[in-house]
Amino acid sequence: MKKIIYITLSLFLLVGVAQAAEKKETKVLTTAQQVKLNQITARVAEIKKIDQSSLSQEDKKELKSELMEMKKEAKGISGGGIYISITALLVIIIILIIL
Repeated sequence: MKKIIYITLSLFLLVGVAQAAEKKETKVLTTAQQVKLNQITARVAEIKKIDQSSLSQEDKKELKSELMEMKKEAKGISGGGIYISITALLVIIIILIIL
């Protein structure tokens, strides 16, 4: 009996994930947003080339905070994120309750 329940719940989960994948839209960036993303990627490439062993502890912290700010800004521009459909969310909750 449990096998049938697990198979049914897995089927609902797969259907929910498939529906969420179909609804995903691609966001078109404006030229200003594209330029800003290019600037961010160029700056990240510069930071990767820096020899961090010669930097002081304060400089390392500044670079780390700068990278975190750029990551947040890039996510905001590109609209990245994880989307879960309602069906998938319900199936996950039901599975957690059963187990």
